Amino acid sequence: MSTVKLPATFPNFIGIGASKCGTSSLYAYLQQHPEVFLSVPKETQYFTYDEVFELGPEGLVANYFGGAEGYSAIGDITPTYFIASQVAIPRILESYGDRTPKFILIFRDPVERAWSHYLHKLRAGGETESFVHAMALEEKRMAREPLGWWGYVMEGRYALNMRPWLEAFPREYFLFLLTEDLAADPIRVLRDIYQFLGVDPDYVVPDLERQNTAGVAKSEQVLKLINSPSLLKSLVKQVLPLRYRQSLKTRIIEFNTNHRAPIPELSPELRIQLADYYRPDIEEFEAMTGLDLRRWKNVPSSE
Repeated sequence: MSTVKLPATFPNFIGIGASKCGTSSLYAYLQQHPEVFLSVPKETQYFTYDEVFELGPEGLVANYFGGAEGYSAIGDITPTYFIASQVAIPRILESYGDRTPKFILIFRDPVERAWSHYLHKLRAGGETESFVHAMALEEKRMAREPLGWWGYVMEGRYALNMRPWLEAFPREYFLFLLTEDLAADPIRVLRDIYQFLGVDPDYVVPDLERQNTAGVAKSEQVLKLINSPSLLKSLVKQVLPLRYRQSLKTRIIEFNTNHRAPIPELSPELRIQLADYYRPDIEEFEAMTGLDLRRWKNVPSSE
């Protein structure tokens, strides 16, 4: 593999997933460490979106990592990469050459992740179907729009999605974390991350407020505005670079989310069915990563 010359502030670690597993909180916590610099905004999509990858290394640094000079750990946290491995892995290999970045991944109970993913898509206006019907449509939607974030169930197949990453990069470059541990003991989990990144492990983050928590949409009209084609959106796309459009949409969705409203619950029947579906993958993933996943497996079987 050839040596590639990269800008000094090109990311040396990547948070590749998984989505709806706490990457927003992780981003907010790591941002506070004085030796860590993260892209602004979160999720550059550099290794998945052609529009960003075409900027090249210098363009990525200029647009997302301004001010990163002098930082020990420079990171891009984009959970899309995990399930977009067919696109992301070749581009990472091409970009880094004979160097290998460090990879951080965080995972939660796949049943909870699937339901959270669906609710997020619902409150963002991207989903109109029931959860059952959306799952039935999942394969067709993903085939039609691979980066459309339709894999409610498929993204929870962690072992399946992890295989190509471990085939492409050495195991020692990966740090595997659990959402449940981050919620229960964030200081310990952050210390593990700091040691992995080679920064001060004793730094204590002053603000541990959870980010991107669940909620329901305040206004359906706002959802239609941001999701329906319009002349205004076409003009904005022509004028604003992707990173500004990403940030603007995120802010609008957050403004339109009521975090105090009751959150719909997944039915016990569906929960058991999904737990049965995921059980073989969880067993494989546990062996693959060394993580203790007994909490995910302690669900009654439908048999």
